Amino acid sequence: MLDWRNALRYGQLVQAAYDMPEDGRPDAAIFSRVQNLGYQYFLPIFGFDLATDRNPRGGRRVSFGFVALSPAGELVLAIRGTESVFDWIHDVDFFTNPCPIPGGEGDTEDGFTDLFQSLHIRDMAPADYTRGMFATEAINSLVVAGHSLGA
Repeated sequence: MLDWRNALRYGQLVQAAYDMPEDGRPDAAIFSRVQNLGYQYFLPIFGFDLATDRNPRGGRRVSFGFVALSPAGELVLAIRGTESVFDWIHDVDFFTNPCPIPGGEGDTEDGFTDLFQSLHIRDMAPADYTRGMFATEAINSLVVAGHSLGA
């Protein structure tokens, strides 16, 4: 059964991802909004706005969202959707690729796939930041919340 309170909270986190500055440095208002939703802001999520399969680091490095953690151990990746003209360029790249997520099935749109594969948290591999920053925190669940291109 859908928990509407959780869905609305995740939607508010995604709205905060839209409001993040391109450089990934949240202001006090973003910190406050995330905290008021019951989470602690951790790290920005970056991507390259003109990434392609031939040039995965193409374009500018911009913020696409952030990572937050609740006291109950819920880790949330909040990812914004289409916002800039460069995102729209990705949106019209509609040929398909096999799903890039290990174990995933089906196909994903080529522009989405290129952008998804360019997403990163700082410049660390996932195992590094999980062992490092989150090693002292109990993580009980992972939620990826997004809108449009970020969904």
